[in-house]
Amino acid sequence: MMNSRLIIVDGMPGSGKSTTASFISDSLTALHIKNKLFLETSPHNPLFINTPAIDSLSSDEEL
Repeated sequence: MMNSRLIIVDGMPGSGKSTTASFISDSLTALHIKNKLFLETSPHNPLFINTPAIDSLSSDEEL
């Protein structure tokens, strides 16, 4: 069984979200805790809104 945690850093533009997320990732790595950092503009970000699945929801075409 996988024991996972998800940490989401949210805030206003320019508030230091990327800096904070990078600090958390670096701190976990220093403690030998495996982690993945997904920044907002990362192409493999699982929450990236511009995906074909999301784009199809806003299409004017009828299914």
